[in-house]
Amino acid sequence: MKILGTNDAVNACECCGKSGLKFTVMVDIGGEVLHYGSTCATRHTGKTSSQIKQAIVAARDERKVAARKLHRATPEFLAYQAKLAEASRAGLRPGREFHAFVAPAAHAADETARAIAAAHNLETWEIL
Repeated sequence: MKILGTNDAVNACECCGKSGLKFTVMVDIGGEVLHYGSTCATRHTGKTSSQIKQAIVAARDERKVAARKLHRATPEFLAYQAKLAEASRAGLRPGREFHAFVAPAAHAADETARAIAAAHNLETWEIL
């Protein structure tokens, strides 16, 4: 049994049926992902509320590391890094000209980061 994190898109407990929850705790039980309210999660995992919170943070951190690694290997991120290096070699300093030079590559890398973050159930800024 593993705590995978939380999900605010599912607002009903699959254990007791309570609905209108702010979020559910995603629990992997033998390969099946179930959504429990926080009370049912503590009852059925054998973990305290504090342990569940720690597991949720650890799961989010694992997703962040995986998403960051994936993002930094994308062609868009690599192109952005190359553009920054090119700007540096050209002697461009932060300002209007620098921004205009790197903006298209930065925008593409950011869009890729947003897609990867969404796929990993993260906020975009968490992986940058």
